[in-house]
Amino acid sequence: MRKIILIPGNPGLIKMYDSFLDILHKLQNREIEILGVSHANHFISKKCNRVYNLEEQIHQKIKFM
Repeated sequence: MRKIILIPGNPGLIKMYDSFLDILHKLQNREIEILGVSHANHFISKKCNRVYNLEEQIHQKIKFM
């Protein structure tokens, strides 16, 4: 199965792309798996107050794939 992976720009929240990804999935007759990944720590959480550097962001994407 073919796949599309979306890595968002700033602010890095995949939730902002839900509508776009849904439309894209429908346009492809649901034949393509569409995945999205937010940037590390780009979400609202009181538990994590850490800033990830570029290398850590890259490794997070590699691990996701």
